Amino acid sequence: MESNSNESGSHTSKSEKTAAPEVCKKWAELVFRVYERMIHSSEVSFFISAPQVISCLGFILGVCKHNTDGLVLELQGGNDKHDVDFLVDHTMKFAHRWSGELRTLLTPGHYHRARRVYAHPKFVHPHTENTFQVLVLFNFFQKLGKTIVQYHRFFRVEEKIFEGPDEVLNWVARILKTNIPSSHRILNTWAWEQSSIDRMKQQRTVDDISTKVRSKKKKSEEGVLPKKASLLPMIPPNNPSVRSKKAVSEEDKKSPILVWMSHAVVEVPDEFFDGEKVYTWNDKEYLKIHGSPAEPIRVRRGKFGLDFNTLMIPTQNRQLVMLIFYDYDSKLCSLEAMRLFVKNYFDTKGPSLVYRKQETEKSSSLKSIYVPNWKTKNFPPNRIAQHLVAAANLHSVFVPGGFGDLAIADAVPSATGDPQKISHLQHYGLLSFRNSPRQTAPKQVQTGSLLRRKGWKAEMRRKQEEEKARTTLLELNAEQAETISYPICVVLWDKNRQFPAYMGQVTGKMTDQESDEVKQAEEKKKQKNKWLFC
Repeated sequence: MESNSNESGSHTSKSEKTAAPEVCKKWAELVFRVYERMIHSSEVSFFISAPQVISCLGFILGVCKHNTDGLVLELQGGNDKHDVDFLVDHTMKFAHRWSGELRTLLTPGHYHRARRVYAHPKFVHPHTENTFQVLVLFNFFQKLGKTIVQYHRFFRVEEKIFEGPDEVLNWVARILKTNIPSSHRILNTWAWEQSSIDRMKQQRTVDDISTKVRSKKKKSEEGVLPKKASLLPMIPPNNPSVRSKKAVSEEDKKSPILVWMSHAVVEVPDEFFDGEKVYTWNDKEYLKIHGSPAEPIRVRRGKFGLDFNTLMIPTQNRQLVMLIFYDYDSKLCSLEAMRLFVKNYFDTKGPSLVYRKQETEKSSSLKSIYVPNWKTKNFPPNRIAQHLVAAANLHSVFVPGGFGDLAIADAVPSATGDPQKISHLQHYGLLSFRNSPRQTAPKQVQTGSLLRRKGWKAEMRRKQEEEKARTTLLELNAEQAETISYPICVVLWDKNRQFPAYMGQVTGKMTDQESDEVKQAEEKKKQKNKWLFC
């Protein structure tokens, strides 16, 4: 299923347009608890989508009915009349409705999302009628050169047999509509193994080479050719420990990986957002938020005793407002406090900066506010599974047979927070600005020698153009500018539902993958210098 599948109502009957308010309220509180847990304990940057989290948990509720008593009790709230089927039905309505609304509200931005269940080819399991009703199963049949797609509605989840990390990366890039480096790891998946056909082809190639090597060796022994040392090619054993440093056990492959992804592309009005330049300071990149002659930046003092500062940025649609919290400790505030805060302070058409109560020295005549510029590479696979399990009381799902007929009977799904291990419940989210400055990697100038004047000029021109596209914050008037530093919490607030539709934290810390890349680059540089001076 592609990310832009219609969830706004064209496939929804009138009876499906509304969900029980008490169910919606319970889901909202549950998602916010998950967010609070991730802020408190996560050391990596992440974004999560509220409709996607609700959709994922609703899907689990429908498939694993007999193992979700804790989640059922949480959603019932003491009302025994709401059985599992009722909760699944109204959760589906709520998730689809909100997802469709968010897609409309983000226009001219976008809301890309998709859901997949990846099954390992060794452990594809036939499903019962219950799972077929909850999944949207795409069964492909080749007939007369045409692909017939059969699917059932409900949570619109695509089931896919794992075809290797490359296919996953291509799917992610296509769905999220963003440039993803081939080396960047979005999801933790199994190591890919060669099929029997591929190994047969490899064996045939090796046999051909071996025959030629033996022939040459024989001629060399007969004096036709000079003797040369030769080695017969060897086929590496089809073993994960040989192909990869991370050995993947067979147990990890028995359970499918549930993947929910989304990318919210937000547009901020050009009168408040500098979409031309990226600003730098202390080797960090920033984007500029500014006021306009009609709507200058409004500076206020907090009255609720909240222990953090807040930047409120209007989006193209007045129903959505972006909140950036900074200078906080390890938590923000309760959901009710955040609702009251937005209701009392966001009443202008322009940007607004709300300082915490104890701040008294800040200037009220701000002209510019600089916010960190985050990128796709700053977001590793988030570790939401352990927080979903704790907040939604899903411990009984991650036990032998917990996935029901999604997996084989003895499969033990994992909700680990260890980035080096496979988690069978994974989310990935991004949030970006539609009108952010376009940054394209400069073309590498091919110079055969440092003495070539043409190559030198091209390199100097490239550097000058790159410098023009950047402005150093140190040259600006510090009294009229506010610089927001990491870490920050970013919330896309839905004023109609009075709840965050999208939320995340950007830490500014280097991911493990980035650290490895820096170390590798330094090693290559050392090796190069060693070669030059030897």
